[in-house]
Amino acid sequence: MLMLSRLLASRLPPPAAVTVVLTEEWFSLLGGAASAPPGVNFRTVLNVIPSEKGRAADFAGFLEVVYTKLESPFEQLLNGLEVPATAIVADTFLPLAVGVGKRRGIPVCSFITMLATMYSSLLFFDCLPVQAGGTVPVALARETG
Repeated sequence: MLMLSRLLASRLPPPAAVTVVLTEEWFSLLGGAASAPPGVNFRTVLNVIPSEKGRAADFAGFLEVVYTKLESPFEQLLNGLEVPATAIVADTFLPLAVGVGKRRGIPVCSFITMLATMYSSLLFFDCLPVQAGGTVPVALARETG
């Protein structure tokens, strides 16, 4: 997402601005404002979601909080921008952006940040051989040592 932001910023004519919205935790993890690419501004929302450090313990709970508690802080941030947003590019796993954009009349682009190999796996999932009973055989490789 940061690479896309940097690319957009390099191609937009001034005074256009690219603003990346992060939680306070991610802002800190990335190194603060000094780590923003040229032409990109970082803005933060409150840490209303669980920390990245423990989210794997309850990923379903993490997603539920993201889907129910992040929208309001995001809207408040948009309300406080000096220059109103004219478009939103959001991670695919943040569907709240679509509703926010729709209510505000702002176009929204969903950007998926997964690896090409994962995308390819999903794209061609229906090509996997199916066994009797409708199950897909899955072989897991393990390292031995």
